[in-house]
Parts: sequence; C-alpha cells; structure tokens
Amino acid sequence: MGEEIVKYFKLSKNCGTEDEDCGSAKIYFNLYTNDEAYNWLGSPYVYKFITLDGMSWAVSVAGDCIEAWHGQSMFGGVINLNLQLCGVAQVDINGMKPPNRYGRDFFSFYITNGNGPLLVPWGSTKIGEDWEWSCGQNFQDDFCTARVIEEGWKMNY
Repeated sequence: MGEEIVKYFKLSKNCGTEDEDCGSAKIYFNLYTNDEAYNWLGSPYVYKFITLDGMSWAVSVAGDCIEAWHGQSMFGGVINLNLQLCGVAQVDINGMKPPNRYGRDFFSFYITNGNGPLLVPWGSTKIGEDWEWSCGQNFQDDFCTARVIEEGWKMNY
C-alpha cells in the first residue's frame, strides 16, 4: 500500500519499510506526560517517507480490511457496514522536530476500502469513535485528529 500512496506525494526521502531515518525515534501518546507510543520507525510492516515540506509519514496495512461486527466498530460504535478499515496513515507534520506528540504535531488517519471517505481521522464519529472522551482529557491523545478538523483546524485543548 505504501508504494501506491507515495505516487501522490513529492518526496524528499523514501525510506520504504527498511530505513529508520524517516521520523522521530520517540512519539508521545499524551499532551501532558512523557508516555511513549509505539515506535513505528523500526517496523518492517510500516512504509515510511518524508515529503518535500518536511512531513514524516508512516503507512501500515491491516492485512485484510477489518469489517464491522454486527454494526459495531472495533471501538464499539455503530458504523456504516460498507466501510472497512484497511490500514493507518500517520503524519508528523513537522518531521523530526519536537514535540512529537499525538494531538500537537502527530496525527493519525484510518485508510478505508473507499466505501465512504478514503481517509478517516482517528476519533471520528464516522466509525463510531468519539474524540470528546479522549482528546485533551489527560489520556492517549491519538483521537485529537478528528477534533482538530471538526473545530476548524484549531487546537482547542
């Protein structure tokens, strides 16, 4: 999937799945603490690249697309049964520069099967998630992606 996605970007570096020099070695889950998140740089399952504007990207594939079970998403909310989650695209909008935190400069999107929006921000009600219970609540702030978009590209947290 990564090889297909990079065709739509102008790259300064294409790290593929091998090179670890495409992003920060530490990403923090929380806006307020130093709890480290999963380091995707070393994963052979994550396709990594840097765009000309300096953004670091990571694309991972779920294998088979994840279907809804009985109308429930993996997070318990009711979703469109035709929408399947097929992977994740994560972006650090300022590359390797700090703060490298979910909700500040690091944001995540689901890649879907295209039966609906192709990219869905983490925390989106479109797939049964709700950023209000997570983003800015001293929790894992990975759901802040939807909040920033829904609040007019402002970090009101």
